[in-house]
Amino acid sequence: MSPREQRTAADGTVFDSKAELARWEQLQLMQRAGRISNLARQHPVKLEVNGVLIARMRVDFVYTRCGWTVHEDVKGFVTPDWKLKARLFRAIYGREIEIVKA
Repeated sequence: MSPREQRTAADGTVFDSKAELARWEQLQLMQRAGRISNLARQHPVKLEVNGVLIARMRVDFVYTRCGWTVHEDVKGFVTPDWKLKARLFRAIYGREIEIVKA
């Protein structure tokens, strides 16, 4: 595990990596500046098809930008499991999960 992937705490909150903490700080600044709103961390998402729960996932951040809800994950690398869930998310919700490279 690289140093950027190590759990990090700031202001009593634990982040999965230094990159995730850095992105959180950027997003907080953007919210204070009025560029985004409704910022939240570790947002749960149900992946249901025809009323059947296929999987659950948790995205690092969710917020509103220009009237649109944005789901965003900070990734050092993308696993096959995450790729499958991202494809399900796109098929169900009609939009992509934005990836921020760690």
